[in-house]
Amino acid sequence: MFILFSKIGFGQTSGDTIKIETKNKAVLIINKQTVDNWDFEAEIEQKRNKKFGFELFYGTSGCFEKINNNFYLTDPNSLASTNYLTSYHWGSNLAINLIQSENERFFLNTGFGFSISSLNFSSNVQLSTDQNTTFFSVDSTNLKWSKFSVHQIQIPLISGVKIGNLSKNPIGIQFGGELALRTNAFSRVKSAQNNITKHTRKNKFNTPLIQFSSILKICVGNIGFYGKVFLRPLFEAPLATYYPFSCGIIFANF
Repeated sequence: MFILFSKIGFGQTSGDTIKIETKNKAVLIINKQTVDNWDFEAEIEQKRNKKFGFELFYGTSGCFEKINNNFYLTDPNSLASTNYLTSYHWGSNLAINLIQSENERFFLNTGFGFSISSLNFSSNVQLSTDQNTTFFSVDSTNLKWSKFSVHQIQIPLISGVKIGNLSKNPIGIQFGGELALRTNAFSRVKSAQNNITKHTRKNKFNTPLIQFSSILKICVGNIGFYGKVFLRPLFEAPLATYYPFSCGIIFANF
């Protein structure tokens, strides 16, 4: 008897239930009338039929450079080199569950959302454009910083798998693609006199209207990391060798 009670912790009473905690397990005693009125199958079905979720992501941003059909991180001496600490990519998605396996481990999601990318160029370049081309010009004397921003709305298509105990923060691995529509593009510069000027162009600095990206996400529970690589150049020719990328943290409740 002494051994039995030494391994049982304090019980907790809440309404029609009593919870008894032992060293390694917890036992829940439920009033019979409560059980009769509890639709277990409906609760499980409601969980499985959860169709919508929300995710928020934030990370740094930069560019790969395509040289001889190979991709490299942009050289620090390149005009397109960016400051990773002050460049960013952030946004959110409304996630929609399309397909989910019976054991809830495999799924296919889509959704709808927006993102904002801002590249802070390291060389204090002035981004300029004419009717057909976009080009860089260095202005290290009169500029303190130069940034280029792109706003998009996007539709992702993501497949994934959950590993581990589904009720205790499983590891999630997701991969897929994203179709994005560019809604705006502009540059901002800060002069040596601390004046900030925003530059807009009708041709949106010759950025592509439609962008495609590949995405990888690794999460534990609702928090994880993501990586995104754009599959089309940031600009049209002659600056069609720079491909943006982003990586950072993601929060999701799906």
